[in-house]
Amino acid sequence: MANNYCQFSEFLELPRGFEKRAQAILEELQELADEEDIEELPFGFNINWEVDRSGVWFYTEESGDPETLVYAVQRLMKAFDIKKPFIASWAFTCSKPRLEEFGGGAVAVWQDHVEWIDARSEIQKRVERREKRKKAKQRKGA
Repeated sequence: MANNYCQFSEFLELPRGFEKRAQAILEELQELADEEDIEELPFGFNINWEVDRSGVWFYTEESGDPETLVYAVQRLMKAFDIKKPFIASWAFTCSKPRLEEFGGGAVAVWQDHVEWIDARSEIQKRVERREKRKKAKQRKGA
């Protein structure tokens, strides 16, 4: 049997002096996710974090959910009025060399908007665009 993982390690800069408030927000999110079903967190609050004077380090030790990361980051961005987008990426891995079980993705997060990409989907789109250009070029030359 194979195990699948999603791993990331990202840092969100916060204004100085807000580490206690950031810690409280994250602890509240953790408690809410543990006590009740939050629609935006279908897998619970399954990420790790460490707060220091300059921000929050979000990471996974074994596996986590990027949607949880985005949920937490947006909460902090709104609480501290952070305008600069937060960018994160992750890797999908597998404990055995299974076909199509590896990949990754990335996300850009703003207070009110999120843009996602998946590595496999993105490269498939590029292949399709290239094939269309190639066919168009062949039609012109024929």
